[in-house]
Amino acid sequence: MPAIKNYRADLRSKYPTYIKISLVLSLLFIIIAFKLAPENSKSTVLKSTDSEIIMVENIERTDQPDKPPDLPKPVIPEIAVANDIEDVVFDDVSIDYNEEFTKVPDKQKERIVEDENEIFIVVEEYPEPFGGMAAILNKLYYPELSRRAGIEGKVIISAIIDKEGNVINAEVFQSLFAQLDEAALNAIKNTKFIPGKQRGKPVNVSMKIPIQFKLK
Repeated sequence: MPAIKNYRADLRSKYPTYIKISLVLSLLFIIIAFKLAPENSKSTVLKSTDSEIIMVENIERTDQPDKPPDLPKPVIPEIAVANDIEDVVFDDVSIDYNEEFTKVPDKQKERIVEDENEIFIVVEEYPEPFGGMAAILNKLYYPELSRRAGIEGKVIISAIIDKEGNVINAEVFQSLFAQLDEAALNAIKNTKFIPGKQRGKPVNVSMKIPIQFKLK
């Protein structure tokens, strides 16, 4: 019994020492474990870090595409329009017998009429509208678009008047504006003439009729 008691007493007296030794050994084990583990741990961490860096560098920047410029709106042409619509006046409606384009040698005047269908340029008596020049004026009109645009000027109509005084052919000899050309042409076509004569006989005559369009 005394031996057992002494053993127990010895254990109790040495217990703190054993605890200290155990703690020291535990610390030594932990230190050794840290010293052995750093390389693997660092490599793992570095790899993980490197992987993250590579992923960031490989991300391509996606810029938002620029908005295409707006297409210009089509420009609608405008017709110049006069502010004030003026009264219409038809001036200088006449038949130019003495114009340069009607002149021919005088000897042609002495020619005897042989061909009934021949068309003369110079004759002794030229065709005249029934009712005078007013007959042409009454058939003229000033197109609205031409009035608003303030277009003025002269249109010359070339016409052939037959032996009956009818206009058998008419065309624009000198143009001004499409609508005014048409207005002058229609007025001449719808006018009845007193036929021209050569040596007292009715003949076919080609003549130029200028019509002046004017606003006031």
